Amino acid sequence: MTTAILTLLKIAVDGQAFESSKAESSPMAAMSEDEKGLKSLAHLILDNVDKVKVQEFIKKFLLEHPVVNSRWKAHALMQALFLTSDCAHQVKLVKILWQLWPYVPMAGSRAEHFVDILGYMTLNNEQLKANDVSWDFGV
Repeated sequence: MTTAILTLLKIAVDGQAFESSKAESSPMAAMSEDEKGLKSLAHLILDNVDKVKVQEFIKKFLLEHPVVNSRWKAHALMQALFLTSDCAHQVKLVKILWQLWPYVPMAGSRAEHFVDILGYMTLNNEQLKANDVSWDFGV
């Protein structure tokens, strides 16, 4: 059930199912103009879902879930959210993830997927590269 839900969310966000190989291209590049409307779904999620709920979802599926395949699917979902968001929403997502950093030691090896996507998002946001963003995460 978990895998099915993550798969459906991923398809809803970027229009693509999970792939076994890791493609470097942006999901948005493969979309038609109509499919780019999916970008608004990422914005709706980040604007309207309570930050605590987003953090609980990320914590559960990237730091606590015992099944590696589910963590990879959650990782791909977070990457799709990031890639289909504008710069401001990307920063918001990065800040949400950084607020979960204190849970990494407790997650042990399960934190691999979380640390990977956090690093990817932090290093691949133009605003974070260009400016000294305030890192007040409320931790």
